[in-house]
Amino acid sequence: MKNRKRNYPLYSVKEVTNLKDLIHFDNAKNDSRTAFIYKKNRKETVNVSYAQFNADVDAFGTYLFENNFRKSKIAVMGENSYEWLLTYFSVVTGDNIIVPVDKELPVNEMTEIIAETECSLLVYSDTYSAEAKEIAEKIPSLELLDMNGIPGVLEKGKEFLAQGKTVFVNYNVNDDDIAAIVYTSGTTGSSKGVMLTHSNIAIDAVASCKNVLAQGTTICILPLHHTFSFTLGIGSIVLYRQPIYITKSIKTIMNDFKEAKPSY
Repeated sequence: MKNRKRNYPLYSVKEVTNLKDLIHFDNAKNDSRTAFIYKKNRKETVNVSYAQFNADVDAFGTYLFENNFRKSKIAVMGENSYEWLLTYFSVVTGDNIIVPVDKELPVNEMTEIIAETECSLLVYSDTYSAEAKEIAEKIPSLELLDMNGIPGVLEKGKEFLAQGKTVFVNYNVNDDDIAAIVYTSGTTGSSKGVMLTHSNIAIDAVASCKNVLAQGTTICILPLHHTFSFTLGIGSIVLYRQPIYITKSIKTIMNDFKEAKPSY
């Protein structure tokens, strides 16, 4: 019997080892290609370029720095959205750590995660405002930011940048810095926080790109707090500089397919 093992050639992709390099390489500040597509108010289709995404990350991250969120843990909770992704990257490309919280968890479990990781800020979608306020009542030191307030945050961040406050923009991320604390599903015991470094996530994204060629629009279905969803569905596609259609709910998936016409 023939030996069918063959070494197939890998695709050539940009080698990145942290999440700041992932979004900033290849003259990203002037990249007019579409990064994200999503529905606003279920009617208006919004296209965000890679250049706009980079500018938004710089503004949001600068806002965090100038409001004394440094070496902080920041939780994010909500359905898949541009604001969720913007929060994630704005946190990790400074010296802060993101804690993605499963929006389907009971409030007491959400509270335990946020308390255990000593988060100082919770960024949440308006859908989960009741849960966020209940958590804050149990953790008085926790600050809240509704994602509906992000446009105002970006304006403040741009003002800081115009004043020459560029500490966040110039911050150098180390590959071994912790980027995220992700909690396991707890199917074999109590849920546990897993610390993931920048290189843990970035190198997996690169490896995925070397094995799978993604061209054309992709659609992000799995919840973004899942490590697989974020690493492959976002990290790898961003590395390829292809458009990502963000769907908020599995309930709208058929209409989203018609709208996005995804290749993947």
